[in-house]
Amino acid sequence: MSTKIYNVWLTTKSLRHVMRTLQWMKSEMEQNYRQVLRNYADGGSDPEWFLGLCFHAADSIMVGYRDMNPAASAVVYAHPQQTETPMLLVQTFGVDDSELTKRFVRRIKGADFHYQNQVDQPDDMSNAQWRERGRIWDRLLPGSGNPSENGLSFDMITKRRALELLFSELRLALPPLNRPEQDGKPWEAWGPDCAGMFVAQDYEWARKRNAVPEFKQKIIDSWLRPSGEEQSMHSANL
Repeated sequence: MSTKIYNVWLTTKSLRHVMRTLQWMKSEMEQNYRQVLRNYADGGSDPEWFLGLCFHAADSIMVGYRDMNPAASAVVYAHPQQTETPMLLVQTFGVDDSELTKRFVRRIKGADFHYQNQVDQPDDMSNAQWRERGRIWDRLLPGSGNPSENGLSFDMITKRRALELLFSELRLALPPLNRPEQDGKPWEAWGPDCAGMFVAQDYEWARKRNAVPEFKQKIIDSWLRPSGEEQSMHSANL
């Protein structure tokens, strides 16, 4: 069976340091994704057309289209051959930003620890060292070989978080509501990020019940034609 393990680094930094660095990477990825969404929304002069475009983006996120689905995670493993200085292995998934990855590796002082059992070892390793690396991965990923079942998982951006960011940026980008007045609508008082969380949850609820068209109309009525009597979308009955 072919074994291909990429985007993994060996580090002697502490688990606390690694997790803080992953949190930094998560923050950087979210900021980058927000910018993608702002660019996506740029130039939307017709609010209803703009909302339709954003719902297309939401559908793309849920389906998993690559351009709108930034799902990314990491798994941290304890090296099975511990020495006086503890060693960790950090593997990332879905991080396509090569410059961000380089910055991450520098912060953890990581050394490449990839492995593939159907190719020769790298030039800087002996055959014995390469076989030993394979045995290490056999110990780290037994059984199904599922990384998340054998290490400490860390989600950087999930589909839900992508939806939250999308609807948050949508709320900020709508021209009539760029600086919304606090007229009694809870999501305005709490800010766009809270609106993003609530609407993402309701959007998923609507998708499960084949009620997305009704949900879209509710958003249009609430966000483009607010009456002052509207209530929060959170847990709304569509």
